[in-house]
Amino acid sequence: MPISSEAKQEVERLIRSGQKIKAIKYLCDTFQVSLADSKRLVETVEAEMHSATSVSSPSFTTPTTLTGDLKVEVQRLLHDRKKLEAVKYVRLQTQAGLKEALVLVEEVERESNPNAKSLSAGGGCLKTGVNGIAILFAGVALLLFIITGIVYYRDAQLINKSVKINGRVVELVSNKGTYAPVIAYTLNGKDHRYESTAYTKPSAYEMDEVVPMFVNPNKPDELVLDTFTDRWLAISIVGGIGLFFTFFAVIFRISSRRF
Repeated sequence: MPISSEAKQEVERLIRSGQKIKAIKYLCDTFQVSLADSKRLVETVEAEMHSATSVSSPSFTTPTTLTGDLKVEVQRLLHDRKKLEAVKYVRLQTQAGLKEALVLVEEVERESNPNAKSLSAGGGCLKTGVNGIAILFAGVALLLFIITGIVYYRDAQLINKSVKINGRVVELVSNKGTYAPVIAYTLNGKDHRYESTAYTKPSAYEMDEVVPMFVNPNKPDELVLDTFTDRWLAISIVGGIGLFFTFFAVIFRISSRRF
């Protein structure tokens, strides 16, 4: 059954606004045809619209809110706990993207249940995973900063109760291609030797090199070499790794907000 151009335009308008059921009712009331015939006519017009869309690719404007029969159908699907079906239905009727359709459906959902859990705002599993990585990296960074602080505090406490003297490198101990110095020094008229635990490649010291050091006068074996290698190298490495993990923790945290 052919319909007038005016009637066709009205049907197209109703379809575009998501009121397909109203379009069927419009044909039934206007032309006094059966519900089945009206439904077929509306589906024919809808098919022609889709066909024209694939040829000319006009731009669709996603509605900012759902109204009319489209909203009624979404409410019915939500009542039946078919949220995904409601999103699919909105996408089909409005040509909206997945995210836009989800937002529209959840807007209807919040009207009846303000405490409804939002999938569009929550970010899903991906956001949770990225947040988890950010927390993990932040935890590792914190641990490294604590270790750095402990080492610095321990050395500072020792230095505060020590005297500063000079020692001399008398030996370079080798371990798998790395070297650590053995320092000879005299304190309170007695000779002592100290083997550093800071191995480097190449050696940071030379034979007979004079090395400043802080030594506890009451416990000559407690000392800190006043050099970058022994006093600051470990702190710099551990603290630098901590900064590295902090940087990526911030990056992952910022990224998680985009989901």
